Amino acid sequence: SQYLTVREVAERFRVHPSTVWRRVANGALPDPIYVSDRSPRWLLAELEAAIQARRLSPRAAMNARRSGQLPFGKATANRGP
Repeated sequence: SQYLTVREVAERFRVHPSTVWRRVANGALPDPIYVSDRSPRWLLAELEAAIQARRLSPRAAMNARRSGQLPFGKATANRGP
């Protein structure tokens, strides 16, 4: 598993780091995993799944999320404040 910092996610999507946080807030990107109190990280696989979901038709994306194939959105494990 590869973990990315907010700066690395921003570079990958060619956006500003604040845009990454905005996309997390509006549900376009998954919530980060906090490896410590001030160290948010994103799993590369979760980011790729989120992007793939946005490319699918709305119905196909909904079905994939419901079946657990797209692991993004609110999660409970290892989440920070």
